[in-house]
Amino acid sequence: MKPMMRNLNIYGDNVLECHDTAILLANALEAELIINPDSPLFAPSFTVQIEQVPQFSLQLIPGYGRWDKTYDAINILKQRGARLREAPDSIVTEIVRQGAYEEEAPLLAFEFSGALPAGNNAWQRCGRALSCAESHVPYLYYAELGGVELDSDRQIKASRFPNPIVPFAYLSLGQVYEVLAMPVYIPSPSTPAPHRDQLDKFFGNEDALEFIKGILLKREVHAPAKRLAEKALGATVYLAKNRKRETDIIAPTEWQILAELQEGERKAAWLLERKLPWRKKISIPTTYTLQTLRQFFERRAFAVCSSEMPFCILSARDRGDLKTLIANLYSNRISSAFLEWVGRSETPLAICWIAGFKPRGDDSRPDRGLPPLLRMVLGEEHVEMLSIVYGPAKETMWESLERDMWNLADTNGLWQAILNLSNGVLVDSQTSMKMSSQGLVIAARRLATNSQIRQRLSIVQGTDPIRPIAFGEHDVDALLHFAFSSQETYIAEGLCNPPGGNWSGISIYDPQEELEFRWTSLPRVSGAHSKRPDHLFQFKQRIASRLPKVILIVESKDRGRTVENEIGPRLTNYFFELLKLDPNITRTGRAGTWGPFTSELKRHLSDIEVVTAAAFRFESLMDLQHTFDRAQTDLAIGVEFSNTNRSTLHILLSSETRDLAPIFELVSQVFEGRLEVKIY
Repeated sequence: MKPMMRNLNIYGDNVLECHDTAILLANALEAELIINPDSPLFAPSFTVQIEQVPQFSLQLIPGYGRWDKTYDAINILKQRGARLREAPDSIVTEIVRQGAYEEEAPLLAFEFSGALPAGNNAWQRCGRALSCAESHVPYLYYAELGGVELDSDRQIKASRFPNPIVPFAYLSLGQVYEVLAMPVYIPSPSTPAPHRDQLDKFFGNEDALEFIKGILLKREVHAPAKRLAEKALGATVYLAKNRKRETDIIAPTEWQILAELQEGERKAAWLLERKLPWRKKISIPTTYTLQTLRQFFERRAFAVCSSEMPFCILSARDRGDLKTLIANLYSNRISSAFLEWVGRSETPLAICWIAGFKPRGDDSRPDRGLPPLLRMVLGEEHVEMLSIVYGPAKETMWESLERDMWNLADTNGLWQAILNLSNGVLVDSQTSMKMSSQGLVIAARRLATNSQIRQRLSIVQGTDPIRPIAFGEHDVDALLHFAFSSQETYIAEGLCNPPGGNWSGISIYDPQEELEFRWTSLPRVSGAHSKRPDHLFQFKQRIASRLPKVILIVESKDRGRTVENEIGPRLTNYFFELLKLDPNITRTGRAGTWGPFTSELKRHLSDIEVVTAAAFRFESLMDLQHTFDRAQTDLAIGVEFSNTNRSTLHILLSSETRDLAPIFELVSQVFEGRLEVKIY
């Protein structure tokens, strides 16, 4: 008897993260991943086949909140108790029958980060981990470890590592919520060989695959979960041992002691007993009252594991003195309710210092990860939290905070994290002087009940065909990704950067010798005369008289009218400026081990030809021609989506690129029935 096919949905930020998740699931099952021939390329489905027997159907749904007749994948986390609408890179759900109806149950959530896990990059995703833990969805955070920072000339400055508190926070989070929420460290492509050898014992990819397989096949996952936890603790200890300033964190052995204290209350008590000094550097202009407040905490509070983090903890018995100080400092600008709360002496008080705003008053996105990180370490039982916000927000922001804090939280991710995770907020900014009370006590929102969690949810199965509420740039990028990166099309993908995508690097290939060359740690901002592309594809065979090193670089947009004038020359400039710099790593084959680029490999980067393109939703031939002329690209690609699973690529070629037509026609043949290519 054949096993019944199980139906999984993969929701994600974008097509790349959905596709990466599908590949990860197939790898965990040691199975074949086959794209289904009747699914649309902007949202394909796959069959996972084990020993030639179909076992799972995977439906990709890229772009949160864009899909008709589907439930909101983020809302399910909220219904299960998550207070932050922080979306992980992908969520895997299963269609299950509950009584008389079907619903979707979340199985796993993933985060993929190719950025250096140092500085605020290391903690800005913490809200996503906390949301998954609160809703009891296992969460795996894939992060590269051991990567190097490059200077402006792309020479190696140093290896960069996260503060040890970051992997420790994931370990602590899993303890508090009794669910796996763990970093999965993998080697950065740019990790020097000596560091790679030292870090090898902390890499957890194989353990994560075993864990994923266990979840999918409904098996016991205690063993791989335990190994991932041990590696997270091992990485924490290693990072502590190898810091340049060892005195600004607790000792390596102390991280192990702290990890054995399962409850946040016990961790807080240990930190207060440890008495690690805390100092706070503030580089922006502030008020006299804030400076006085900071000095009080530097004398009376202690660091939470690390002196350099914007966290400290105050004992319960010292809260009375804090109340007196705040009353004297702020006088009639502080409410009696806030003073009463601050003066409570039942629990320790953790303090989170949040600048939160850039000089012009707009949000500093990474700061939204600070309240979740502090809660991950200390939990919420018997430990209260005060957030001190001191950045130069616009006066209208403070007005919104006083008028309706929860409405502000619903529309602003930074305030959502602050207000949902704090017991109290103290605002002390140069722009906040008009507030009637600079201290606010937070009344917690009511969390979802079990009956709310079990309510019936609309599902994606049964929609024919699956389609977004409105087509846009997400769908353009998805179609380009699948159409141009299939092995059968003889086109290799060197960059895919859809909305919310990956800035980690660009690859080009020598197909004859199967070498891949990669530039990592690319700047997010291009120069005035250059523009980083959204896609890079490389033709892997000789086309007419051209060598097999033709590079297609693409700027993708929703509509032709949003394509910038003269973008073609800027794309070309970016690529050839990049080519003047050596790639920093190389490998043999797509699965080989990365190694440093050497000068003798320079010959492989010659004879490269660049072709530029603008890609956008097709509206008319006139629009295609007009955008082509404005953009000054070598070709224009109009993507047309029909009411069926079929899509059409309208490709306008210049006289110099007419000989590329056969390769695009081959794409049509590979996806016959789903993709038509019209050449102009």
